[in-house]
Amino acid sequence: MSDISDFASIVGAAAGVGIAGIGAYAAMSYKHQVRARLADARRTAYGSLWQITGLAAPSRLQTAGRRGVLTRKERAEIHQLMIDWYYKDGNGMLLDEPTRTVFLRTKDNLVARENELKPKGILALLPADMSSEDRQGCMSIRQLSLLRTQMKADFSIYGYPYVTGLSEHERQFLEECRKGLLKHQAWKAATSRPWIVERCGGVDEAASS
Repeated sequence: MSDISDFASIVGAAAGVGIAGIGAYAAMSYKHQVRARLADARRTAYGSLWQITGLAAPSRLQTAGRRGVLTRKERAEIHQLMIDWYYKDGNGMLLDEPTRTVFLRTKDNLVARENELKPKGILALLPADMSSEDRQGCMSIRQLSLLRTQMKADFSIYGYPYVTGLSEHERQFLEECRKGLLKHQAWKAATSRPWIVERCGGVDEAASS
């Protein structure tokens, strides 16, 4: 009788371990499914945001020079589209840090008054022979490009490197978004290159000091 009782205890214990194992596997599988669905939703949301920022492609400055800077009207249009995107389908919830902060700072700087721009005094780092309006139009193109690079960093399958150097106003903007952000893998290639002297439609490379 004792042997039967011992056997039953062993079987019961084994069954308990098996059930626990199945439960743990099911929980892990569910979490994996949630992460996969979240990644798919983020890719879709980021794709639509990428399209919104297309109006501010850096190629504008490459082909049209300073005449290619964003106008006040274009900046206002992109600003509103970014607001609409943020609230549509809960897209804003899909932004991880520091991408969320880069998004918000870039969006706000599109339409902020000069004394409200972040970091403070950033326009002074752009060419002095341009009007404040044109400097902000150039700055916004650069910041939207930085946002796209930061978005790519959320998907390592796209690759991390930023292929050009950074100007001083870009560096200060990223540090404003998060202290130490330039040490992140997404920006290592950029910070290893010479600093760029911003010309807003043609850049000269200068060795960093």
